[in-house]
Amino acid sequence: MLLRGEERKDGTLYWLELVRFFAATLVVFAHLSWNVDFYGLDCGEIGVEIFFVMSGIVIALSTQRSGDLRRFFVNRVSRIVPLYWFVTGAVVVGMFVAPSLFTSSTPTASEIVKSFMFVPYLQESGKVLPLVEVGWTLCLEMVFYAIYAGSMAISYKWRNAIAVGVLVGLVGLGLVLQPVNPMVAFYLTPKWLAFAFGVGIAVGLARIQAQPLGQGRTVAVSGAMAVFLGVCLVVPAIGQVAADTKLVWGVLMGMLVLLEVQFGGMKFGWVKTAGAITYALYICNLYVIIAGQKVLGRLGLPEIFVGLGLVGTSMVVSFGLWKWVDAPGARACRDWLNGLGRREPVILDRAVVAERVEEPVEPEVVK
Repeated sequence: MLLRGEERKDGTLYWLELVRFFAATLVVFAHLSWNVDFYGLDCGEIGVEIFFVMSGIVIALSTQRSGDLRRFFVNRVSRIVPLYWFVTGAVVVGMFVAPSLFTSSTPTASEIVKSFMFVPYLQESGKVLPLVEVGWTLCLEMVFYAIYAGSMAISYKWRNAIAVGVLVGLVGLGLVLQPVNPMVAFYLTPKWLAFAFGVGIAVGLARIQAQPLGQGRTVAVSGAMAVFLGVCLVVPAIGQVAADTKLVWGVLMGMLVLLEVQFGGMKFGWVKTAGAITYALYICNLYVIIAGQKVLGRLGLPEIFVGLGLVGTSMVVSFGLWKWVDAPGARACRDWLNGLGRREPVILDRAVVAERVEEPVEPEVVK
């Protein structure tokens, strides 16, 4: 990992935790319809694409010192699966117990199995989603993990180049084929470019770690990046291309990482906690908002107070999910997966051991 100062002590990239929390908050705002428009992207889409860039960064950084596929598999599965399965199970129960609370019809057995296996399906709305609607991003995450693991299996040294090549290839295939089938289009999405930019940023940081730019060059490069982002905001032609190609998020995250590596950053405990609850916040906020609107909407409160109340409630619920479901579930899953395939030591009876010790050993005859 590329860590500085206090960050090296606990392995936490504080800048990443803060940006992760910010991205999840954007998704919450989108579900509240507190939206901005950035060249056709709303708050939620912006937050999701930042998530994808961060995923590319984290995966590439986490494999810098080890190409152990088993460890990679265990870490990824234990991080994503327990909470997702918990929420998916809760949604399945809710759809059967109180179907009026959900917009889609009661799922079939096939749709339930697909959702648990991170395989989306074509819903009545025409969208390709699992039962947990925000889980479509996790479906892409799992494919990215598979691509990266395959790249490591082919060549650990060239894993990043291979992974980026596959991701760009999927986007190119989508542009050439222009698939009409929604399922095919889902997997040939331009969003793979965001993951690719994340991997590229991690590769660049590894080189900077080996040969630091120095404060002057760091300020100059990050300043140029900031100017580019400003141009994207005021020049529609450039901004639209940057948004469509995900370049804008790659540049934004690259600038933040570069500044963090050179100058260090926040070492506040609340930042670490905010980052920790992000996954729970992302996956539960839609359901908290839907339920909360039904309750708070009856009180006749101004919309802004209802919205702020729902944001606060989402934070509290996500903290509880992280503390009592996500964190312990991830630990239990990791321990269980690490224990698979390991043979317990065979404990012999003491009398048998003594008898074996007393048996004479025949000398080996060398011919």
